[in-house]
Amino acid sequence: YMSYAPIEGQTKIVDNWELVAKGIVAGQGPGVGSPIPQEAWLKNVVVKPGHVVGFYVTVLDGPDLRYRNSTIPEGSIYATDGILNVGVGRSWGEYPLRGDGSDVSFHPREFSGTFHYHAHEGVCKSQPPSVAPTVSPAPTTDVANAYNGEEGMCPSENALATTFQDGTGSYCVLFDVSPKVDLTVTGMDLNVDWNTADEAQVAVYAKNGSWFGFQNDLQAWPYTIVNTTLSKPVGFHDRKTEGPVIPLEEKMTSAIIPKKAFKPMPMKEGETWAFYACTSSADLRYSIGSSIGKTCASNSELRVYEGAGGADFPQFGQEVKGIDYTFYAPRVPSLNLRYDYVAECPSEPPSSFDFTPSPTPLPTLTTAVTYTFYAEHSADKSMADVTYDMEYGVRGVLDSFMKDTSNPLYVHVVKDRLVVTAVVAKIVSAMDVGYLCIPEAPKTCTAVSILVEVVHLDTVSSDEILYDLLNQSDDVQKELTVEGYEVEYVGSRAVETDSEVTLSGVPDREMGGSEQEYFAQVAKDFLNNQVVSDNDSLQILAVTVNGQEITADSAVGVRRRLQRANRINVSVKGQYKPPPKIDFGEVVEESINRDRELLKKELTSRPPPASVEGDLSEVPEFADYFADADVVGARELKKPEPARVF
Repeated sequence: YMSYAPIEGQTKIVDNWELVAKGIVAGQGPGVGSPIPQEAWLKNVVVKPGHVVGFYVTVLDGPDLRYRNSTIPEGSIYATDGILNVGVGRSWGEYPLRGDGSDVSFHPREFSGTFHYHAHEGVCKSQPPSVAPTVSPAPTTDVANAYNGEEGMCPSENALATTFQDGTGSYCVLFDVSPKVDLTVTGMDLNVDWNTADEAQVAVYAKNGSWFGFQNDLQAWPYTIVNTTLSKPVGFHDRKTEGPVIPLEEKMTSAIIPKKAFKPMPMKEGETWAFYACTSSADLRYSIGSSIGKTCASNSELRVYEGAGGADFPQFGQEVKGIDYTFYAPRVPSLNLRYDYVAECPSEPPSSFDFTPSPTPLPTLTTAVTYTFYAEHSADKSMADVTYDMEYGVRGVLDSFMKDTSNPLYVHVVKDRLVVTAVVAKIVSAMDVGYLCIPEAPKTCTAVSILVEVVHLDTVSSDEILYDLLNQSDDVQKELTVEGYEVEYVGSRAVETDSEVTLSGVPDREMGGSEQEYFAQVAKDFLNNQVVSDNDSLQILAVTVNGQEITADSAVGVRRRLQRANRINVSVKGQYKPPPKIDFGEVVEESINRDRELLKKELTSRPPPASVEGDLSEVPEFADYFADADVVGARELKKPEPARVF
């Protein structure tokens, strides 16, 4: 909303405010602005020199709008670029407002965001522009003849820009591309803000296949296509005199890699290629993405995918620098790719390239886990401060776990290429936790739920990753040292038990690999339908066969062949959110013994699950193993008490 009237003390929207924008805004992550889309603007807001306009912004779906405390009085100017002044305001603790004086407000507060505007000459007597006051987005379609012949580019060469509306940045960016036709990439224009240096070394590596999982492997990147030095363009935007916002046109020409410094890279239709571009200063810009591998720009010849940002330079320097490199994902590269796809105007390919078809990109899975805490803190901390601090703390703890060679997560990093892609905190109620937190006065206690998303290869299931992440919950609390907070973990926990399940009427042999997979899947599905908890939060994540013992079958009757009983040692893993506490081993044991006939029916009648490779229903060795099986029962295998020393 906006108002030209004096805004101090005015709250009734119907009386004093006019709606100027309404729509859906996509969150970009912590510390990154969430732009209001152009189509959401209903009209422009025109401000004449010396006049004041008030803005009233609200997010309807939750208390997620961020702002900051101020040390100067309400109405004072706290930000200016020499053209537009922004004053200190206030925040409101509820919506909609009643306007009767009872609404909860907090002041002074500073708007934490960005204004986009057009500055007009004179007194602005002309009609305002017909679209919202926002910077036009970078093109994401064909840009024909974007560069002149002085660079040696043929007239029919095309280019594909992703976006130059950056929101963050560092030293490096990694991303994949996939051509829709045979083409040769002939150039790259980066988005560099030249904030820390006027000169930067630029290095770009390339490889056939995706970058994912190879960001630390120098041997996987055989092609060095750029190794040069770029300088800040003459007359480039000066923050001190021209303000913090760099015009789009200057971003797009901030770091054009000369054609003579770029080694052309031919690609075949349908292949996947990866780029790893870095600058020696942390001025390379990109933006927050939504999913690794998601298309962020495409035209009729080329497709570019979301990738990751890198926080270190040079590439592959871990051993030399003696530190573990840090990567942020997902990130949208902010750049322009030039390419030639016209047969009669080819670029000379380097002799080192061959045209071996690229390997199929490795399939990945996304897994989400939620950690919930009670955070005790001083009463002067805003909810925005609490969520930010907790996000920062949990992300740091997980990063340290994934670098610790003794931690199970490290194994997933190495073996399954586990990467944390998002950590997002939100305030929840005590009802979500299940009990109240009583802080020591004068402190307050806040329930915070933190959603962590990770990406990994499908060599491991999401349930297994979820279990290992939940199994870190106590250690997360122990290592979560955020200044000014005392935290207690109150979320879901990993639970595990060992059980012995006895089947009679089976062949005189142990189950083979496929049969074990089948049994484990049937047992997992059965338990998920049978286990009961007071709050319905118990879920079975995995069943694994750890051992088998063939014994005599007590069944009586004539058999076509010798039959035995199999005592199957299984590990059952799950998740559960207390209170109340449960005896997980007892729950599993009772769930099986309560309905042995149903488990028998599932084992003997259902087809092999999809997780078993191939259709084994016609293979006698598989089908016959469970054909006459009976479920004798289950018992918990309690771990022995440690020996007492006298």
